[in-house]
Amino acid sequence: MEPQISVQSTDLAFPATLPAPESQHTTSVAESRSASSRTSAILDFASNAIESAALRDGLKLIVLGGALEAARRGCGLVAQQILEQFTIHALFVDTDISYDWLLAWLSTKSNQSSARRFQVSIHGTDPNATWANAEAGTGGDGFAFLPSPDGVRWSTFEGRLIRFVRVVDKRGLSDPRESLEVTVFAKSQEIIKRLVEQARLVHQARDQGKVVVYTPSRQSWQRSAARPPRKLESIVLPRGVKEGVVKDVIEFFQAAEWYADRGIPHRRGYLLHGVPGSGKTSLITAVAGRLGLDLFVINLAQKGLDDETLQTLAGAVTERGLLLFEDIDCAFPSREDLLEAEENPRKKKLGKPAQAASGVTLSGLLNCMDGVLTQEGCVLFATTNHVEALDPALKRPGRMDVWIEFKNATKEQAEDLFLHFYPSTEETRTEIRDLAHRYSQGIPENKYPVAALQGHLMQHKGLPKRAVESLDEWLSTNGGRVTAV
Repeated sequence: MEPQISVQSTDLAFPATLPAPESQHTTSVAESRSASSRTSAILDFASNAIESAALRDGLKLIVLGGALEAARRGCGLVAQQILEQFTIHALFVDTDISYDWLLAWLSTKSNQSSARRFQVSIHGTDPNATWANAEAGTGGDGFAFLPSPDGVRWSTFEGRLIRFVRVVDKRGLSDPRESLEVTVFAKSQEIIKRLVEQARLVHQARDQGKVVVYTPSRQSWQRSAARPPRKLESIVLPRGVKEGVVKDVIEFFQAAEWYADRGIPHRRGYLLHGVPGSGKTSLITAVAGRLGLDLFVINLAQKGLDDETLQTLAGAVTERGLLLFEDIDCAFPSREDLLEAEENPRKKKLGKPAQAASGVTLSGLLNCMDGVLTQEGCVLFATTNHVEALDPALKRPGRMDVWIEFKNATKEQAEDLFLHFYPSTEETRTEIRDLAHRYSQGIPENKYPVAALQGHLMQHKGLPKRAVESLDEWLSTNGGRVTAV
């Protein structure tokens, strides 16, 4: 019989949760009381704040102020939108000639007399300019009151009030840009067109009878001078040359329809080449003065000039403008010079540059001359002392239509120059002509430029006999230039 084993089990009872230590229980109770205290404090503060009349008034002011500001801004936007419907805004920048027109209009007597803030400017070429010139209101030489930079000028035109603001932008530019903001109460752009036309007429009247010279300023033209025109009679050239040039330019302007019918760009090029001091630039200035043309002068060797700038400038020449490329041979070396420099590096180092002085390339200049970017009706003149140095592409027919060679003075030119310097009366005509003939016979043929002879005659103003008597002495010093021993 198997022995019976009795096992007595003991039930162990474990609590569902262990009791927390005494310290933890105390912390929990403290935190609960603290939170309750903070909540109570906040509620008490809120209750007190609501009951505070001062705080209620402050909140009302904040809400009211916000509402008023919102209303103000809303009304401002609405007013601005309404104003936009009844005003015209125009912007004129100093890269456009219309900017100069408007400044000329603003500088007239009727527009500057009531100015309170202005910039004083002396315009014109009269060294004896006075306030009376400006007060005369003729637009001639004198003083002008221009709108001050970033200042406002009010004026009237056709009975309408116009607001002008001259803005100067100096951001990172040594030569700051300028603009003129124009605002007028009107619904049509026509008043701006009429204003610009009136300004153009005022500007034109100011320069009436003068040759206005423009030079590059970055990528725009800058009015640099307004000179009295040089009389064509004062230019001493072989007889018939200057008259032929004037006649040819006039015929060119009259033939615009002929060019258009045949699909030919309406442009004409003149190449004036020859010795220095022979009157090339003087002839161009005289032609511009005789025909009332503006003169736009570019030195192709100028620093900072490149193809893009050249294209922009050429496109901005006015319709009756005369574009002058001075010393075109200095723009860049010819192909022969480049080949010679490659074959003879030593000669290159000794002073024959293989790079252009400016950034203008041959292709860029050719495009400009071909009329692709030049204003229709533009007359192009170019001067050079060394026609042989020009690239063959520049000499191609169709680019330079008329070639005029300038040589040293002939005896005929010397006589004409003498007669121009010493005009005669009825009583002295025979004597002056005899002196002029003697003077011309003493001048070696084609040896001295006209400018040199002119310099000699200027030493004896009003003394024709003395001019003839001193000629041998002048020639003995190599035409006024004493050679150092």
